[in-house]
Amino acid sequence: MLSAVSNIVLAQQELAQRRFKNVLKYARKAQKEAPHSPVPENLAGIALSAMSRTGEAVNSFKRAILLDPSYAEARKNLAQTYLLMGQYENALLALHAVPETPDAVYLKAQGLAALKRKQEALAAATQYIAGNQEDKTGYKLRAFIRLQFGLIADALEDYEKVISIDPQDAETLTRMSLPLARHLRFDDALNSALRAVEIDPDNISAQLRLAAQFSEMGKSEQSIAAYRHVLSLDPSQASALKALSEMLRGEDLADLELQVADALSRVGKGSEDEAFLLFARFHILSGKGAREQADRDIIQANNFFANRSHYNAKGEREAAEGILKRFPDVLAPKQEIRTAPTPIFVLGLPRSGTTLVEAMLGRHAKVVPLGERGTIGFLLEETIHRGLPFTAREIEELRAEDLRLLPELPVDAQAYVDKMPANFRIVGFLKSIYPECKIVNVRRDPRDIALSMFQAHFSSSALNYTYDRKAMSDYFNLYARMMSHWHKVFPGQIYDIHYEALVEDIEGEGRKLAGHCGIEWSSQMASPDQTTSQVLTMSANQLRKPIHTQSIGKWRDRQKLLAPFLQVLDHALWPEVETE
Repeated sequence: MLSAVSNIVLAQQELAQRRFKNVLKYARKAQKEAPHSPVPENLAGIALSAMSRTGEAVNSFKRAILLDPSYAEARKNLAQTYLLMGQYENALLALHAVPETPDAVYLKAQGLAALKRKQEALAAATQYIAGNQEDKTGYKLRAFIRLQFGLIADALEDYEKVISIDPQDAETLTRMSLPLARHLRFDDALNSALRAVEIDPDNISAQLRLAAQFSEMGKSEQSIAAYRHVLSLDPSQASALKALSEMLRGEDLADLELQVADALSRVGKGSEDEAFLLFARFHILSGKGAREQADRDIIQANNFFANRSHYNAKGEREAAEGILKRFPDVLAPKQEIRTAPTPIFVLGLPRSGTTLVEAMLGRHAKVVPLGERGTIGFLLEETIHRGLPFTAREIEELRAEDLRLLPELPVDAQAYVDKMPANFRIVGFLKSIYPECKIVNVRRDPRDIALSMFQAHFSSSALNYTYDRKAMSDYFNLYARMMSHWHKVFPGQIYDIHYEALVEDIEGEGRKLAGHCGIEWSSQMASPDQTTSQVLTMSANQLRKPIHTQSIGKWRDRQKLLAPFLQVLDHALWPEVETE
């Protein structure tokens, strides 16, 4: 029989080869030979965590710590497992008694960021960098944290430092492409994606980012070609098949149906890939008029994501009430501090037409569309989440920080547009920070919005309500209640524009919109499909088609699909539904 030491050595050798079942086998043998040693328990925990048996891994690490409370490796591994499980407070507790070695500081930064403790997270990441200035890992970590809090310009500095250390880092070139685009550096964004695939042609993530970049820039043919190239590398690549199902038409779509069917036969049942492929088949079947099967597919796909990321209705309501309590009464207009250019916040529900409104405004020669920038929302996250003060001092600091983080704008710019839909939650904060800002609230029939949301797939966890039709109703009601409140607190300062009226009379409604925003009407604003700006939302393909009314009333043919949504929707908040 091998000794405990021999089994530990074998387990470590297997760990180096990532053969985790063998690691566990040898660790179990070593435990029997040396029941008072923490090392076998620690190795078993590593293997169990890697095998997604996180609960068992936690118990193994805890046993190792009981055997030797000073065993820092087990504490760090326990913290890492808690991070994987989303138990961030527990992760920080596990690190409490660990010396601040670089790897412990790295884990601490991750936990603090997940808990929205921005300053502490950034401090920890900076601490890691200070001790490892030529280690690109630290800059990647800080860039990730900075992006989480909307600090795009700062994150790009970190990514550029990584590239200065390692110009061949295809992963970083891929990751920095989208932030570059969000910062209006469109050519740099494209070049970054192109460099990534040049360095690592078989990197699927880089190829997907390049395909998405082409789509966002309105280069649909190049985008389709890039997605097809991805399929040449991996014929079952679900994200590429889903994207193509939304872009192709006619015979090309029929050929894609065969590819999707083949991919579905290969992927695991109940997997994320299967869910993406069901979205793809939904689009194909809907185009053929096979709605019954299409609806079964879209329900199954959304159920997968809903079960993985539950919508916390109670938490959302409590957060909303906390915000509204900060602004209980009508606020007299504050003395405006003139900003050049003026912020225009276009908000509403996703898929309500916010991208269309932004594109219209962006066609004006002196208005800069910034997409879903949302920086103020990120800057306010800690204030809202932790109930921090919001006094004149904080307002001044937030304003200065937001202005610092703006991308470079043309010197003659009169206004810029931030079209983050979820800014409807923070209208009170927006008007306090920028009294001179313009607020545009985009309204649309909630049934058409719900149908569009349910047929799409939003990857952001902040949009997990879109996976569940009853959760959507709850969120829609919350939006309507909050907007009703903001109208009372800021009478006459919020402009409601209705999607249906806008697409019926683009010039008439556009002139009213321009008047509210304090800009002169330009005939170019009537052709938002001609925008040359990059569109970073899933509306990119629809936007570049001429204005039409075909999306109005689509819900009527899918009332059975929408039934759970309609059961919960508050008709008092949505009177347009009551009149049908």
